[in-house]
Formats: sequence, structure tokens, C-alpha cells
Amino acid sequence: MQALWDFEGFDQMSADPASDAPLKRTPLYAEHVALGAKMVPFAGYEMPVQYPLGILKEHLATRAQAGLFDVSHMGQAMLTGPDHASTAAALEALIPADIVNLATGRQRYSQLLTDAGGIIDDLMVTRPAGLGSDGRLMLVVNASRKDVDYAHIASRLPASVKLLPAPERALLAGVARARDVTVEAANAVGLWRQLLKDDALAPVGLGARDSLRLEAGLCLYGHDIDETTSPIEAGLAWSIQKRRRVEGGFPGARRIQDELANGPKRRRVGIRPEGRAPARERTDIQSPKGERIGVVTSGGFGPSVNGPVAMGYVEAAHAKLGTPLSLMVRGKALPAAVAPLPFAPHRYARKT
Repeated sequence: MQALWDFEGFDQMSADPASDAPLKRTPLYAEHVALGAKMVPFAGYEMPVQYPLGILKEHLATRAQAGLFDVSHMGQAMLTGPDHASTAAALEALIPADIVNLATGRQRYSQLLTDAGGIIDDLMVTRPAGLGSDGRLMLVVNASRKDVDYAHIASRLPASVKLLPAPERALLAGVARARDVTVEAANAVGLWRQLLKDDALAPVGLGARDSLRLEAGLCLYGHDIDETTSPIEAGLAWSIQKRRRVEGGFPGARRIQDELANGPKRRRVGIRPEGRAPARERTDIQSPKGERIGVVTSGGFGPSVNGPVAMGYVEAAHAKLGTPLSLMVRGKALPAAVAPLPFAPHRYARKT
């Protein structure tokens, strides 16, 4: 089973693998070490890939009860402006989500887009509740892309709206029982320890985080989405609200509106290989006739489904559920089929 947990992709997911810069540490680094975590380089940080419980048990514990993740390496920033309408309009010029109508205390998932409609990064946008929050929006972006994102956003804002990165804040995520919690770094250790007093909550590392998101059918930047993929190809049309689909006004709108109307040339799909051998990233996908029709972008073993699972892009004509595929693993064609996403049922609801 050990080969199933060979997460060789972590090194290439670092922000700059060629950089000689020392690795950063989150405010919870010492807590991870004290808990016996195996630390690995990830997006320029030393992060826990697993704890003594092990990836398989961490994954299943999260599914059964709850898992606690340190995601303080991710980028947190605040957009500030004179009022919500101004700040929201400035952000809507960069992303396809409806932020103007985002209620206080609510959050939306979206994507920073290139002029050609490719994805610079995916991000979460929250309109904070509370006194003095009317002109503020909180952004959470991927760790490996935050410098790119901040430069892109700052260069395209009107004079009345400012981007304020918040590196002094930590971020914890709880699956099944809690929501993301942002906290001052000085208070992160106390909160972490308090949460772990609950025996139902297990600390979880990058390994289980990856297998959990793969089973959930969620995209990972740099793998399932990047500047060559559009939100429609990636199956993220649900994140673009009706007003934005009709009005446009965001980068790449013409391409995205065309793909919404006529369909994209390729689609991200779920894939279930037959047998027990997993298909890793960059595995070629072929039709039963031997024609190359796509590529695997994420793949591994799904503990909850007790078998290999994968996602990838295939030509639209081969994206129908149940379509037979061949996966070229070590020069051998392994049978597989297009499968529905997610692989494990979601136990959360999307609120608009």
C-alpha cells in the first residue's frame, strides 16, 4: 500500500522550486513538530504532510468526524474602498463572480482570469460582517500564487480601492464541524490547542488534504486548473452567477460566454480506473481505439471509495458518463471509464 501514498507532486507544487530562499514557517510550525508531524517543503513553506496517525487514517477520520488543517501559508489580503459598491465593482473587473450582490458575512468562490479567459488563480471572497466593514472584502488565495495574484490585482485597481496583504494572520480550516477561521498569528497556537482538546478532531496534513479534495472532485491550482484552462472547461460554471454570465465585463468574458452557449472543446471529468493501480498526473488518456484524447491532472487512491480515482481533461466528445477510456500507465493501457464527480458524497451545501 505504501506506493499509493507516494505524493511525489508536493515538490513541484512549491512556489519556486529553483529558489534558494529559506523555507518559511507558519505560526503553528512548532505545534506540528511537537505532534510528530513529517514536515515537507510546500509552496515555499515547511508544512506537515502527515502526523503519526498516517494519511489513510487522517483521511478517514476527517470523513467520519472532523479534521483540523493549518492553511496559514495561504495568502490573505483585504480590499478596501469607500463603500461596498466601489470595492465590489473593482473586483468584478477581475473575476466572473457576482460580488456586488454578496451579502455581509457571506463568501463566494471565484477565479482571477487572464484576458484570454484562463485561470490565474482561484480564490475565496468574503464580505466581512461588523462595524466599518462596508467597504472591505477579504481575499484568500493559493500560497504558490499569492505574489502573482497580489501584483495582478494591485496593478488593475482604481485609485479609490487598495489591496492590503495580511501576512500577520494565520488561517485554520476545519472539515465537517467548523468553517475557516482567520486569526492573528499570536493567537493561533492557543486556538489550535483549544480545538484539539476535542477528541473528535484530528490534526490533518497535506497528504490527506489532497486525497480528500480529490475524492470531493475539487480542483488544485497548477494541476487541474491553470492559465490554459477556462472555468467552463474546468466544470466551474456554477461559480459564475447569472448576472455576470449575461453582462460579462470580466477578463475573457467573450470566450466564457461562448463556451457557456456552445460548450467547450474539452472538459474536466472524473475517471475510475479498473483494478487497483492508480493513474498519476500527466498520464495520457486514450480512446479504446488508441487515440490520445486527454491527460490526467490529478490521480491517486481514494480511501473512502477504497480504490483508485482520477480527474483529467478529455475532448468533449468523450466526456459523457460511462465512456470507456484507456490510461497509459508505465507503457501499458489500463481500462477506465468517465465517472461522476464527486467520488465521495459532499456533506456540505453551497449557499448563494
